Amino acid sequence: MEAHVSGLRTIAIYTVAEDHTVGFGMIDFDSKTAAAKERMLWIKNYLKQTGLPSYIEASGSKGYHLWVVFKARIHAAKVNWLLNFIVKQAAEDLGDPGASELGKYNWIEVNPKQKSGAGAGNAVKLPWGIHKKTGQRTTFISENFSKEVNGKLVADELPNHGLDTLDAQDPITSEVIDEIIAEFCPMPTESEEAAAKKKRDWEHSEEFQDLAVGILCEKCTFIQHCRDHATTLSEPHWWGMMRQLLPFGEPGRRKVHDLSAAYPKYTERETDKKINDCLKATDKKEVGPHTCLTVKGFFDGCPEDCWAVGLGVASPAGMAAHLAAQDMAKARTDSISVGKKGKEVKVNCVVLAEEIMKTDKFATFEDTDEILVYRDGIYQQGGQIVIKKLVEERLGTFSNERRANEVIYHVKVKSYCNRNA
Repeated sequence: MEAHVSGLRTIAIYTVAEDHTVGFGMIDFDSKTAAAKERMLWIKNYLKQTGLPSYIEASGSKGYHLWVVFKARIHAAKVNWLLNFIVKQAAEDLGDPGASELGKYNWIEVNPKQKSGAGAGNAVKLPWGIHKKTGQRTTFISENFSKEVNGKLVADELPNHGLDTLDAQDPITSEVIDEIIAEFCPMPTESEEAAAKKKRDWEHSEEFQDLAVGILCEKCTFIQHCRDHATTLSEPHWWGMMRQLLPFGEPGRRKVHDLSAAYPKYTERETDKKINDCLKATDKKEVGPHTCLTVKGFFDGCPEDCWAVGLGVASPAGMAAHLAAQDMAKARTDSISVGKKGKEVKVNCVVLAEEIMKTDKFATFEDTDEILVYRDGIYQQGGQIVIKKLVEERLGTFSNERRANEVIYHVKVKSYCNRNA
């Protein structure tokens, strides 16, 4: 540590231990702009409202680090969940639609990134060292960021480099973090996580992706502009088109080639290279689909009442995903009804229960409320689980715990029987 503080070497540590715990959380702001400072102070204030102190560190380079020090060991999954939730809240409260849709900013990174200690994970540079590239010392500073000394702006450092402030902080236990999460951002239950996985599986299917690509080409004025002006399309417009299509897997990739082929200098090899570059950047969270707000900044042909606006989603890709999920669900069940421009989706759980009971037999004992399902010539236990799976299969994205429980209720009512009969 003496070598680190003296600048002879720079030490970084892995954030997550083998027992899946961390001793701190850190949000990395890779920017010193006024917008970055505003968002950092918003997050710092939100943390304060939860009862968590946080400390601003000038990174020695082009940004800041916001540290939350526990002085105890906390499960990494809880810290990752809490900090990512707060960053998303900042995006929504401060009106950053693109960041809100992605749940994060391109220039804000939450540590720990991992939720467990499996593998080495990512490393974080310790405070009070010398930045190797700039030669500047990292130091803890006040919320003013800087102060004027002899006519020059310098970092407004905390007394004794922030050591006294950190030393005075009380330990933050796992129980305290559990209480904060329960009050501000409850973690999903196992059933909610299973539903989220079902949604991801559905949205990764080629059927879903094909539908989404078709909808995007049919309903997005910007994509239609790119198609109709393919021979003269500008590079920024072409990249914008590609960012909307590539989230939809291989069908999206094929459509990029299809819409690019008319360009006089088009080659399959060069287009594939650019697609792969875009996908790599997306995987690193550097880019994503342009929001409608961004598209309107370089394309003035977007109508005010476009489908994305009507649905209340942030991007053309989000619009296509939402409508594709509706189409898939409607193809599987007659219980789905959709309002004008697809904004309001309703599920008639009575109809859905009747559909399920036409394909599977159930019996519910009056004395125990237990649902049995008919399998292999006999009634067996596990009827409630079967119904939940069937609801998920039919509703996909629109399946949730409340709707599944309502269907279960209607199946019970229609299948009550006396076990002694």
